[in-house]
Amino acid sequence: MTTDSDHNGQSRRARARKVEFEADGPVELDIGVADCDVTVELGGDSGGSVELRHAPDRGAGWAGGLLDLVGWATERAEEDSVDLAATAIARSRIDHGDNRLLVRSPQSPPLRSVPMSLLVRVPSSSRVTVRTETGDVTVKGEAAGLDLRAGAGEVHADAADGRVTVGSGAGRIRLTRVRGETTVHSGAGEVDLSEVSGRTAVRTGLGTVRMGTVRGDVTVRTGAGDITVTEAVEGDLRLTTGTGQLHIGIARGVHTELDVQAPLGGFRSALAVADHPPSDAEVGLRVRARSGLGRVHVTSTERP
Repeated sequence: MTTDSDHNGQSRRARARKVEFEADGPVELDIGVADCDVTVELGGDSGGSVELRHAPDRGAGWAGGLLDLVGWATERAEEDSVDLAATAIARSRIDHGDNRLLVRSPQSPPLRSVPMSLLVRVPSSSRVTVRTETGDVTVKGEAAGLDLRAGAGEVHADAADGRVTVGSGAGRIRLTRVRGETTVHSGAGEVDLSEVSGRTAVRTGLGTVRMGTVRGDVTVRTGAGDITVTEAVEGDLRLTTGTGQLHIGIARGVHTELDVQAPLGGFRSALAVADHPPSDAEVGLRVRARSGLGRVHVTSTERP
């Protein structure tokens, strides 16, 4: 079922389009949009919906607007009589079937610069892929896998049990709980991972990295920014920052092998040192920490 709303046809008013569809269990969700905030809500066992709206309060992305300026000028005479918001909504592609959902916004100027918001509701354990040039991406509920990319915007996700790939050119990235292989890239923005299990790789050019409970092999590299691990429980940690400090909490009772280099910042550890090295079987955690200009601080934490 498809429902379109144009608010009495008045020009430059908010436009909306809603599509409801049947789905027997989790779906493969593929979203590709330009200037758009995206929210995905995962819940229930079947069915889903898509709500696409004009979002004039967001304002068009400056990058997209500059790129489209020349094309818009040449088409202005033709488009003056057309409500761009309504046209952009109508020309957006929404395809569903065979437990798959695809959403695409128009890519031709000036329609690609119309600011929009998208709300998608699909069953739990769906696989979610989102690409947005300008706009925030939010995923609520548990996904079977995530592939989220924002050119300029924040990315927030609750939970995923499967492969996770997240990237943002400029914006904060926050993941609450991920289980499985995880890759995170950020050009300039904070990265916050509350709980990770499995192989994890984080790379950021400029921005702090904060991790809560860590289980598994983790590699973190940041050009300029602090790295904080609240509680490392098991695995191999490789943490590197050019100009930042490292704060590493080790779960109490976990035998840990430390390899630290901080030539200009110094190193401080609150861990008890054994009289003899443990065997390989006894070592539950290995930490390799590197900081060019910052201090490395290692502490012990109480496990719940």
